[in-house]
Amino acid sequence: MRAEGVGLVSVDDAGLWRGGRYYLHHLVRSVAALAPERRLPLYDVAWRARPQDDAFAEVRPLLSGSRIIAPPSGPAARLQRRLRRAITKQSDARDLFARAGVGALFPIAPCERPGVPVVFWLSDFQYRRLPELFTEAMRAWFQRHFDENVARAQTVVLSSRHAFEDFCEFYPSFIGKARILRFCSAPDEDWFALSSEDVARANGVEPPYLMVCNQFAHHKNYETIFEAMRALRDRRVDVRLVCTGSPFGFHGPGYHEQLMRWISANRLEAVVRVFGLVPRATQIALMRGARAVLQPSRFEGWSTIVEDAKTLGKTVIASDIPVHREQLQGGGGFHVAIEDPEAWADAIESLLASSKQPTRSRYEIETAAVQRARATGRAFVAIMRETADRHA
Repeated sequence: MRAEGVGLVSVDDAGLWRGGRYYLHHLVRSVAALAPERRLPLYDVAWRARPQDDAFAEVRPLLSGSRIIAPPSGPAARLQRRLRRAITKQSDARDLFARAGVGALFPIAPCERPGVPVVFWLSDFQYRRLPELFTEAMRAWFQRHFDENVARAQTVVLSSRHAFEDFCEFYPSFIGKARILRFCSAPDEDWFALSSEDVARANGVEPPYLMVCNQFAHHKNYETIFEAMRALRDRRVDVRLVCTGSPFGFHGPGYHEQLMRWISANRLEAVVRVFGLVPRATQIALMRGARAVLQPSRFEGWSTIVEDAKTLGKTVIASDIPVHREQLQGGGGFHVAIEDPEAWADAIESLLASSKQPTRSRYEIETAAVQRARATGRAFVAIMRETADRHA
């Protein structure tokens, strides 16, 4: 696969799953952090037409190009391809990908039968571990989606040891396909383009403040954090909470609205600020000024926001679930029981009372981030090359 590239397929064309979009961005930056001779060409790949929303806009300068894969449209070209496929006895789309210089695909296939190896990213098994959050139809969709892609893919990538163990339980006959790829956050210039103080001031946020940067989905457990903020207000603890993230809920409508009504009913507007989806540079600037980043989720595959916080050197207070213990095993935060608002309030109050406030210069952030990104980039390139060589 030395001469061919990797086709990256968007998992967020509609802009509804920013975590999936940022996941691919971080991988692109991680490969770009490698020495040129250690990289693989990366192309964003679309089938037949490019989506209206460019999911790779933020990292486009780091890509080797863009590829729209489509069967020929003219009658002569269609006939020529039909004859060529009859001679080679090929019934898939490998000829189209070969002509585009794409030797493998990640993290899904853009079409039914690509004919080139696919490395499938299986984010997590939330639908199995928290089935009560999913309708029967949604559970059936995830089951079918995972079953089909695990069976078809040459390699399956899991983001954590915890997800790998779940995979071994649910797909024991495919264990040989599984690989663990722990991604990290790789900063770019936009991370430092704005002053955290100016952004906070412009948005009416007074320090000290905390941040939650999660989509408003049921498993993100906003209720517990909002209850903790009510407890802190009643204790007269001076602190605010800033929330950024898409209001779209995968598990059905109404969750975001329900939370907003709860904030209003409990008169928490002054201490809980919900901004929704904000530009990435604004989110990062606010994060840099926060005393801590909170991750109260009931379930994760590998939390992007925890990786962002680790890169910035921010203290993380995370729910006590296996994947968070795995992510923070090197330090940088501590864990609190998932649904214990008083325990969260105690942890936040203790943090605020501490005089120790870890800060990192831009040089320290970038130096450490480059090392982490290179490790991720090497692991990703190795998986893609191994997969292509096995398929050859």
